[in-house]
Amino acid sequence: MNKNVAWDIFDEQLNIIEPPQQYLSFRDLEKVVGFRSALMTQDIKEFERILSENGADLSKPYNVVKCVHRPRTENTEYNGFMVQFTEKTSREWLNTGAASLEAWVYSGNDSSMWQELRGMSRERNKSVERDYDSKNYSKG
Repeated sequence: MNKNVAWDIFDEQLNIIEPPQQYLSFRDLEKVVGFRSALMTQDIKEFERILSENGADLSKPYNVVKCVHRPRTENTEYNGFMVQFTEKTSREWLNTGAASLEAWVYSGNDSSMWQELRGMSRERNKSVERDYDSKNYSKG
């Protein structure tokens, strides 16, 4: 039986036990007014203001890493810097329309939504396994 690692953030009662983790590529952030300037002048206060406006919970640590990833605004691989952070789950952030599904689920108390999402994930995994088993993936 395959273990669905995505559900490791839930406890046995389907309560989310870890806040949602997100990332933003510098490629995405370059489109935000003031980002390049903050980077060039090493203005940490402005850098963090931009992160906060884009969903980063600055009461928790964030990391800047260089790696190959896909920016949020493009569907191409990019070898460069990105910021990994914990997403805000405040009502203010949720009401912006930019919050992730994970932030909504984490901030809510609707266990029926969690059960439905979990069931959908299980159905998708069965479908993927069935499709994989039914095809010939041999090399050569």
